[in-house]
Amino acid sequence: MRLPALPGEMMASNPQWRQPLAIWREYFRSWIASPDPQAVLNASILFDFRAGYGDSTLADELRLNLQRLTKESEFYLLHMARDSMSCRTPLSFFKNFIVEKDGAHQNNSTSRARDCNPS
Repeated sequence: MRLPALPGEMMASNPQWRQPLAIWREYFRSWIASPDPQAVLNASILFDFRAGYGDSTLADELRLNLQRLTKESEFYLLHMARDSMSCRTPLSFFKNFIVEKDGAHQNNSTSRARDCNPS
């Protein structure tokens, strides 16, 4: 099964995201040091990572580095908090998640673009 491409080239097939640990550290450092809108978007998507298979040492090391960097940057945290506040959780009036009613993604909430538009 092949997933449809995401907007902004945010797929593992993009060579930009297939990098060694040192490059990922630099990506994270630069996004935190200069949290422009694209950096905040990248961070909000790519900071949610985990090892998918095998030895998790690299993911664990990157997570520790990320935690150290974010603790040292209140300016970055302000930008991430502001971005989070602009996203509406897809909840109905009765606090149930709003999901796709039909199609390939029936009963799933799949559209990050729809769910995280400013109110």
